[in-house]
Amino acid sequence: MITSYYSIDVESWAHSSRPSFAALSTSERKCVDGGATAWQVRRLLALLKKLDLRLTFFITGEVFDWHPLLIDEIAQDGHEIGFHSQDHHVLSCSEDLEKEIVAARRFIASWQPAGFRAPAMGMVETAYEVLRESGFVYSSSVYASCDSIPINGVVEIPVSTQPWSWSRLKNPTIPAPMSARLWAREIPYGSGYVLGLLGWRNVHAIMESRAARGLPSNLFVHNWQLYWHDRRSFSHQYIEALRNPLHFPYARVIGRDFIELCRRHSFSRLDTHPAIRDRLRDSGQPRTQVSSLSRL
Repeated sequence: MITSYYSIDVESWAHSSRPSFAALSTSERKCVDGGATAWQVRRLLALLKKLDLRLTFFITGEVFDWHPLLIDEIAQDGHEIGFHSQDHHVLSCSEDLEKEIVAARRFIASWQPAGFRAPAMGMVETAYEVLRESGFVYSSSVYASCDSIPINGVVEIPVSTQPWSWSRLKNPTIPAPMSARLWAREIPYGSGYVLGLLGWRNVHAIMESRAARGLPSNLFVHNWQLYWHDRRSFSHQYIEALRNPLHFPYARVIGRDFIELCRRHSFSRLDTHPAIRDRLRDSGQPRTQVSSLSRL
């Protein structure tokens, strides 16, 4: 069986361009979040333990600031800890990434993540050099049909897409976020958005088709897509969808879809990907992320 990769983008549901949310400070957002992020992640950890799966969790620095012991719990269960910016600020240039890394210095110093995912898959090519200089080994921040791409000393492991024609498999032009132009060429089936749109059966069928050709898949989902915490977080997604109908797949709870895919495919942490594993081995400095709870 082909080993594929699944990751969780850990962030609060309380991020939005709506004025009442966009102006929130991180402490105000923590109050609005109401404990939802920690509750969702802990429920997910219990599920992954039952499924005997160890995945990659891309953590926003503010979640580490709010719930530092939660990150310990994730690592203690054998999952990889990656970096997903400080407060989910979408990158527009490499300087934005530099600021995010500085803002998250406590998180990065504590966990030394090898991997990075750009918020909203908004990666810019000049940011790869910033990642390399900051000690990151890989990124998973673009959509593409290929398996891995070396860029400026960093390995990019794209979130999987399936071209409408097999003859169109190719490397992406960066940035490569979800867009109408992307959909015109390929289906970004590795996104939790598409899982909400198409359901697990269609994503499963694409994965099976690629596996038959020896191609793994790289998927991700957000913690807030898997479980609703309370009425406020539930209604928020529907309000967002009313503002923009394209948001409707995010208003669908996809915990069951996630479970069905996990039962039918072999998934692992991104740092077990051969291109990343070999890079870590060749560096002579393999990273071990050990929860402080394991030393209690």
